[in-house]
Amino acid sequence: MTWSGRLFCRNVFKPMLAARNSSTQGKRSPVYELRIYNIYPKDIKSFIELSTKWMHLRTAKSPLLGFWLSELGGINDAVHIWEYESLSDRARVRKELGGDESWQKNYIAAASPMWARQENSLLTLKQGTHLHLSNVTPGGVFELQTVPDCSRIGSLSPGTTLLAAFQTMFGQVNKEFRLLHHTSIDDAVQASHLSLEGVSGEVHTRLMLPAAWSTLQ
Repeated sequence: MTWSGRLFCRNVFKPMLAARNSSTQGKRSPVYELRIYNIYPKDIKSFIELSTKWMHLRTAKSPLLGFWLSELGGINDAVHIWEYESLSDRARVRKELGGDESWQKNYIAAASPMWARQENSLLTLKQGTHLHLSNVTPGGVFELQTVPDCSRIGSLSPGTTLLAAFQTMFGQVNKEFRLLHHTSIDDAVQASHLSLEGVSGEVHTRLMLPAAWSTLQ
């Protein structure tokens, strides 16, 4: 992306930044944390079993947007997105989790040795966009696209829904994350290609299946 393009993107999002920093009247826009954990291959089965048994302790603390396991575009990756009212709310939740003996003993102590790598990004919804979670019919496959900042959204095929378009606040800056749902895994490749029409620069896509404890199925 050229410097002029980056400056254009900054100007596009000035209203959103101003809204965050303006009067405290009214409700703040939620923030979202994208976490990607790479699991050691030998531990995948155990990780799924452990998470199925204990993840309810985590989802009791803050809303889970979705939890997926990568099929293509990432091997042995657990991808999850959490919603918070604000960064202060996130700090509160993290503190509560740190003091939750059952969560720490039964899940974190057992799961953390299974994580080969962790990464996270703090996100907000792109200006003028909304979550479209009610449009998901169970089944199919999910896709997470990582595209350059301010990329246009191409054509959406029948059976493909753009669930969310996120702007990065911390993490992979100058990037956007798009969450899509395809009703047919066989059509997902072509649908993904169409949705990326007109996007230039570095792009990463991954196809994902929801975990049993995921809100989105």
